[in-house]
Amino acid sequence: MVEKPWFRDFMKDVEPRFKNTSRRSVDTKVSALATQRRSHLLKKLAAIAKHGLQPSFTLDFWMGRDSRSFMGCTIHYVCDKQLKHTILCFKEVPPTHTSDSITLHFEGLHDCYEIRCFQIITDNAANMKCVFLIPHEIATQEIDDDDDDDDDDDIEIDNEDLEEWNLMN
Repeated sequence: MVEKPWFRDFMKDVEPRFKNTSRRSVDTKVSALATQRRSHLLKKLAAIAKHGLQPSFTLDFWMGRDSRSFMGCTIHYVCDKQLKHTILCFKEVPPTHTSDSITLHFEGLHDCYEIRCFQIITDNAANMKCVFLIPHEIATQEIDDDDDDDDDDDIEIDNEDLEEWNLMN
């Protein structure tokens, strides 16, 4: 739009001192800024690793109203006794949020920054659970009901107890 003659004429009328910036100039400046920010982030992550810290991640995938799909990842760590956080990634991704797709994107992010991770925090979606729930957590969630003592069978609950309980809750 900024390269269209009608826009340039309009801006001359609005503000004669306005200098139009081309799309290429904006692209060059944004690319240079992104490279600079990435370099700064890599130095920050190297300092975190040097101190032996293992940061935590928050990771989320979602779909916008226009059916575009996104991934966001934030890194959290403690530095100088203060909790710090940095956006590690915010990008558009293909719309399938399968566990394989999530694994592929997260491993790509992990490989790109070479970060050791302490903990990953996600929402409770089934696809996230498939990717990040480790076998120990699965084992501890299973209920071991092999007890031979069936003390629960002796408890009787009548309707009055249930009504009283419902009123309290």
